[in-house]
Amino acid sequence: METELLERLYAIHSPTGDEWAMICFVRQWVAENMPSAKVKMDRLGKLYITKGGAGEGYPTLACHLDQVQTLRSDDFEVREEEGTLFGWSERNQCREGLGADDKNGIWVGLQCLEACPRLKLFMSVGE
Repeated sequence: METELLERLYAIHSPTGDEWAMICFVRQWVAENMPSAKVKMDRLGKLYITKGGAGEGYPTLACHLDQVQTLRSDDFEVREEEGTLFGWSERNQCREGLGADDKNGIWVGLQCLEACPRLKLFMSVGE
């Protein structure tokens, strides 16, 4: 499994109400990797991404841009050990949550966007 994108997503702190860094990252990633995809953003920051031409029906995926975990150390980093990714604080000498809910969903959505010729991807702010 290619984990570079997942590690980059985990590194972005995006608690509910403070999703702007994740919104910017996703928009930039789509622009660089899927330039033919159309990205629309509403006034709340929700993203509507469409890839592929006209036709009947699109497969549609949904995820949310915030993470459930709200606390994170200033020195948070993503580490990999024996194929497992985890959050780490060197100062506290302990593991921390990755905010994987719903960064895993964002990762799946972006992977599908790359793989599918036609797809709609909805990314909401908040739970």
